[in-house]
Amino acid sequence: MLDPIIQAANEAIAAMKGPTKTAKTLTQLSGRRCTRDQVQKWKIKGVASGWTLWVEVASGISRHRLRPDYYPVGSISNVEAPVETESNP
Repeated sequence: MLDPIIQAANEAIAAMKGPTKTAKTLTQLSGRRCTRDQVQKWKIKGVASGWTLWVEVASGISRHRLRPDYYPVGSISNVEAPVETESNP
């Protein structure tokens, strides 16, 4: 049985249609560079903490499942992922 963090990462990557599309999607959403190699590592180690909120937005997999060490269920850290608007590029 897979570690729940690894399982959640793999589900998120699958929801985004694989590592290459995941990297492209996250790069477009965040404005930061995400590579296929980074995403491949997540399949083994789990999503990097700095990408958790972006992965949640893009995949629909809860931050609580992706990184329960940073976002435990019931925690008060219910911060939304940053969203760019026309007035806030």
